[in-house]
Amino acid sequence: MKKSLVILCMAAVVAIAASMAILGAAPANPQNGVGATADVNPKGCTDCHVKGGDGDSGLGATIKKAFPKHPSVKEDINNCYICHAKRGDMGKLMHRGHLGEGNDFVKTYGGSCTHCHKVDPKGGMVSVKGVKK
Repeated sequence: MKKSLVILCMAAVVAIAASMAILGAAPANPQNGVGATADVNPKGCTDCHVKGGDGDSGLGATIKKAFPKHPSVKEDINNCYICHAKRGDMGKLMHRGHLGEGNDFVKTYGGSCTHCHKVDPKGGMVSVKGVKK
């Protein structure tokens, strides 16, 4: 009986040590702040959609280019929800626009869910970064 208990305890110690080594070697995810690095996209949309640099890729310019008849928009994702929350199509539009085949979000920037979404590790809730509740 004692011998079985000792073997079981040793196996548990080895399993815990192996798990810690694997987790310690896993790369940090810079999009959601898990690991040693901070979240590189804490504001979500407006961290990528900015004016300047190689041109204007702000929300207003991006929407105007894609949808010329769309009313002008402010550089704040919360304004989009004024209409799109009522229609219930914000998620569908954003996922189609960002995750479509050949899209720069996927090809150039890696297309990670955590560029736009924040996950609460305690409760498992997923939210959109930058959206006020």
